Amino acid sequence: MTGVPRAGVWQADVFPSPVPIRDGGRAGFPPTAMVIDEASQFILATKIYPLEADLAHCLGDALLESMEQHNVIPIEVRVRTKDWAELLAPTAEMIGFRFSAGKKLTVLDSARRAMTKMMRRTR
Repeated sequence: MTGVPRAGVWQADVFPSPVPIRDGGRAGFPPTAMVIDEASQFILATKIYPLEADLAHCLGDALLESMEQHNVIPIEVRVRTKDWAELLAPTAEMIGFRFSAGKKLTVLDSARRAMTKMMRRTR
């Protein structure tokens, strides 16, 4: 991603979908990844993955897709846990941004609450 502008602080997380789905014979709450620009509160990505999807893959995929789709690399990505930051650190180092962990994701949590409210209302 050479020549791509670098700007902003993003918040990213992966969490169970607020509503269950049926995938074949199984029902469950699939992993949902969300990436949001902290300053503008613009949702860069929200993706729902298959029930069996690896959570780290979901988070990494949503981040990379956000960078490609919006043609920007964040300066920093804030994630909920130190484990996420450590697991995805090699990707961040290769692309040229940093992770920080353990901080409240207030902007993302607000968007998540709104998404949950909307999805449960439409059921």
